[in-house]
Amino acid sequence: MLNSINVVYLPRRQVRNTSRTCHRCRHVAQANGRELRCPNRGLIYNRDLNACVNIARRIMSPTGWGSCKPPEPAYEGIGVKPTLNAGSPPASAMEKLTSHLF
Repeated sequence: MLNSINVVYLPRRQVRNTSRTCHRCRHVAQANGRELRCPNRGLIYNRDLNACVNIARRIMSPTGWGSCKPPEPAYEGIGVKPTLNAGSPPASAMEKLTSHLF
């Protein structure tokens, strides 16, 4: 059943503080129960869910996925429109990302 799921392991240093770091503004808050209260945004998050978002970003950022940088404009006359980063990364990108882990 898990044959088609790509598992990625991160070094401990990359998952440090993921449940205490606001995934919106990157503020590192004090651990307080199962909730993260971000003083910068005034928002409250489940710490486990917040950690999942931070870990996903750390996994995907080296591949260019999930970046906030706007796409490059299309050159006039070529007819190529920019596309947003969406969907799954190509397998080759994931292989490069995980090659040092095995």
